[in-house]
Amino acid sequence: MAVSVEARDGNLNMIGPIVWDKVDLISRYNQVGAWTLTLPATPQNWALANVSNLGILVDWNGVYTFSGYLETWAPSRAIADNGAVIDTITLSGADDLGLIANRIAYPVPASPWAAQTAGASDAQTGVCETVIKHFVNVNAGPGALVARRAPHLTIATDLARGTTVSFTARIQDGTDIALMSIIRLLVATGGPMGVKVTQTGANLVFDVYVPRDLHDLAWFSPQLGNLRTFSLTDSTPTATSALVRGSTAFTEISSADASNAWRHAEVLVDQAGSTDATQMTQAGTDAITQGAGAAQLQLQIVDLPLLRFGADYGLGDRVTVEIRNGVSYADIVTAVQLVADSSGSNYVETVTPTIGAAGSDSSGDATATARLAAEVRALRKALQRLQAV
Repeated sequence: MAVSVEARDGNLNMIGPIVWDKVDLISRYNQVGAWTLTLPATPQNWALANVSNLGILVDWNGVYTFSGYLETWAPSRAIADNGAVIDTITLSGADDLGLIANRIAYPVPASPWAAQTAGASDAQTGVCETVIKHFVNVNAGPGALVARRAPHLTIATDLARGTTVSFTARIQDGTDIALMSIIRLLVATGGPMGVKVTQTGANLVFDVYVPRDLHDLAWFSPQLGNLRTFSLTDSTPTATSALVRGSTAFTEISSADASNAWRHAEVLVDQAGSTDATQMTQAGTDAITQGAGAAQLQLQIVDLPLLRFGADYGLGDRVTVEIRNGVSYADIVTAVQLVADSSGSNYVETVTPTIGAAGSDSSGDATATARLAAEVRALRKALQRLQAV
């Protein structure tokens, strides 16, 4: 198999292969991914400028498919040391999950923004998949106002996966109603669960999936040759006790660090308009998550023939990293960078997963950053004990 890139138009019609020098893809767990293509400035590639709402569909060696839409077109010219003129075209954009991220949840999805009212709300309680697909459908899918529908977006059949969650979309201080923020909040309570948008023929299909626990099967270590470097940081959390104020009740959500007087930090979470115990708990949990501190394990991983991204593990799957003999850490795959480069004398492919909440991109998502902060800190203690022996 090989890496292939096809161009598509705004109606998802495939218009032919793209000749490229370099493909750089970044897929992220429950976050919008990104892509960059570096192209030779051939007449065929210049013609792509005339394609309305250009997008791409990438087949990565038959094991992973990536699709996205164009955001930036950047032609450039450089003069080489030997005086040769090098013209290139750089295309970049978001993966198709960006269509979901570009929407908020209306309190009254059937009404336009000008008809929304201050007291209106869209309150949903149910299993995680059902609630997620409701908010996506009525704000970006076929159930949304025509003007708000994401192009060609359909919603996969609801299989009612996950546990019970609750969320109320309303215009209120402290309530984030961006669709991806809602999804991550619901997944933190009702998951684990991942979301994706996949191009299938003339449709972009939104669906959820349940990540796998592969910590006994997918293993990264220096001995295996797929763990190159690591660094571990741990800073004090900014929230260990979330004091949630409801309309008639008060709830406290605490983290494992709350019992440590040196790290104890209280924050007030205002849910004065809510009587829903599930939603109050979610709000407190989210506050603890966002204030968990920068417990990060930064890794440089490489794929091996028997442990390949897309074939043997994927986004959201739980894998194991052995930092040193006897010290291992199980965490989720939060991102992967796929690069195919034919611009040099040798063709090179690299696959670099991110395990845990490391890296500038995933660390911007507070939910992902703090998801397993307690386990990272336990790893730090294990390394300290090993050093003391």
